[in-house]
Order: sequence, then structure tokens, then C-alpha cells
Amino acid sequence: MRKCGSCKEEKDPSEFGKNSAGKDGLANSCRDCANRYQRENYMYKLGYREKKSVWSKEWIDKNKDTLEYRKRVRGYSIKIYGLTIADFDAMCVAQAECCLCCGKYVGWEKLVVDHDHKTGRVRGLLCSHCNSGLGLFDESKYKLEQAVLYLELFCKE
Repeated sequence: MRKCGSCKEEKDPSEFGKNSAGKDGLANSCRDCANRYQRENYMYKLGYREKKSVWSKEWIDKNKDTLEYRKRVRGYSIKIYGLTIADFDAMCVAQAECCLCCGKYVGWEKLVVDHDHKTGRVRGLLCSHCNSGLGLFDESKYKLEQAVLYLELFCKE
């Protein structure tokens, strides 16, 4: 027999889950207590997530046009490349809030700072798809040209 760490009842070892870190290889709580804990914890987290989502939406609605909102949305990427909010805004205006690579309008919230990984120089603002694509091709002109040739073999555009 083994005592459950949660309900303190003596139970058969077969009523406990496995835990390789335990002395005897069994969990501290019986399966019933562990399941109850998981259900309660899941419901708590689910409720908190919903509340947090509502709080976030309310905050965004109240602050959408403020400098604080802009700093929160793009603050990290702006700061890491030595840009100011004014620099970022000027780039957005110059690009008409469009991606420099594909030309698609995405709005300032979804533009990301593109930079040269070798020099660290900021090149412009791209949509996340184009920025990721360039990164996946290691910013290699040769690899991108090979990808274009490959597509030309199979695409009839």
C-alpha cells in the first residue's frame, strides 16, 4: 500500500501513475487526484486566458492611437536595430505601410524590420512572410535565383 500525497488515503500502487524521478518510480498523487488537479488547473487557465484576452482587447481599443501602444507593438524590434519610433513611422510613411519585397499593404502593426545579418544595417520594412523567406534562403541571391529557376520549371505564369 502507498499513501497519496494529495488525499492522504492508503491505496494500491497500481492506482498511481509513473514518475521516473520518484524513489519507487511512482507519482506522489494517485491517478484520481492527479486527474482532478489537471481538470481544475485546465479550467483555471482557460478562464484566465479568456479574461486576459478581454483585458488585452479593451486596452488596445483604448490605446490604439497612442505612442505607448506603438512602443509595445514594435518597441523591441525598433530598439534592437537602433531605430526610434519617429524613424519607424517615417519608414512606414515612405513605404505607404507596404512590404518592400512583395508590395502588399499590411499596415504598420505587421511590418517587421529587415536588416543585413552581416553588417546589421537596416534595409527596410517587410511583411513577416517575406522576412522569414529571406532568412530561410540565408539571404543568398544565388539560392533565391535557384528557387526562381525551379519555380519556372513547374509554374505556368
